[in-house]
Amino acid sequence: MKQKILTSIIMLLLFTGCVESQVEPKEKIVKIEQETFRWDTNSTTTIPKMEYDKIMEEYIQKNYPKQVKAYKWKQKQKKIRKAKKLRRAKELKRQKALKLKREKEELKRQKALKKAKQLKAQKRALEAQIALLQNTKGGVDDIGSLLRKAKSKRVDPKKWLFIIAIENYEYTNPVAYSENSAKEFKRVMKKRLGIPERNVRTLINKGATMGKIKYRLKDMLAHVKKGDTIYFYYSGHGIPVLSQNNAPYLLAQDMSPKYVADDEKFKLQNIYKSLSNSKAKKVIAFVDSCFSGGTDNQALIKGVAASRLAPKRVRFDKRKMIVISAGSGTQYSNKYDEKSNRLFSYYLMRGLIKNNSNLDRLYSYVKSNVQEKSYEMGASYEQVPVYDGNIGLGI
Repeated sequence: MKQKILTSIIMLLLFTGCVESQVEPKEKIVKIEQETFRWDTNSTTTIPKMEYDKIMEEYIQKNYPKQVKAYKWKQKQKKIRKAKKLRRAKELKRQKALKLKREKEELKRQKALKKAKQLKAQKRALEAQIALLQNTKGGVDDIGSLLRKAKSKRVDPKKWLFIIAIENYEYTNPVAYSENSAKEFKRVMKKRLGIPERNVRTLINKGATMGKIKYRLKDMLAHVKKGDTIYFYYSGHGIPVLSQNNAPYLLAQDMSPKYVADDEKFKLQNIYKSLSNSKAKKVIAFVDSCFSGGTDNQALIKGVAASRLAPKRVRFDKRKMIVISAGSGTQYSNKYDEKSNRLFSYYLMRGLIKNNSNLDRLYSYVKSNVQEKSYEMGASYEQVPVYDGNIGLGI
């Protein structure tokens, strides 16, 4: 390789006129050989290859330094160009690989989106089937779909929720859709008011017996701290006790309307008192029961259906507490077959989904809608929600 380079330099020098001589190129080569090695074409003397290369290199570097430097510079530039070309080829290969990777990722993403759309369509179809099945029992409950579109409120550890809902009683008539309304109400309150799951107590049907209600309420109130907010929800029968001037009582799942007064812990007066006497800064109660001795236009107490009972007013600390009830005076609390919910609870949840900050607006919305819908059901179904307490409390 070295010999080839030296020969190339000599030929370049000779043919470009770098050697000052009047003879032809071939003669110049002979002349150089004769001067350098002192031998002619007739000589039989030989020189080892390595020694020959060394002598030629020394000779060229000594007599043609500029030309050697120029040649080396050209070779260097040639290597640089070759290296650049290799780098460009490598970069193009890398870009091609990157492009291919991106195309694969995009294809994967498109497949995932397509699959997600298919799953969404399947979910909608399933929901439609469920709604159709629900329609055979009552109506289509749209609270879930409305809630999905609503914004979530930031979780607030200072908020508490106590739910009592009894649809199936042991000793009396059921309260249609009470269980469904309670479950939906819990979801609405958690999302729209930011109540943490650990601060929620849910007692439904057999979970709402006398013993469980007393224990769970007492336990929750023991954990409530100063400045906290309590939300109380009840959906079930309300019983006015004749012997106590129609004092209203909540009816636990394992209670009989006939013996409801045996445990005064369930007297509405005492329940409200325990809530308002707690460390909580404010208490907001929603009661889907009218305490008139009946529900869904049916009497619970024999012999009082014709006149209906007007429950006795309940006293509590109205500075820190408000109670919004399903109806007033002798009215009944109605079911809402079209939506598979209790009428009052349905519009209460819709109101909370629309407005989660102002109690006055919430009450006005619930009252107007419940009154209008109950009027459509018939005169005997008239239901007008009422409130008692501080309407100025924030939700």
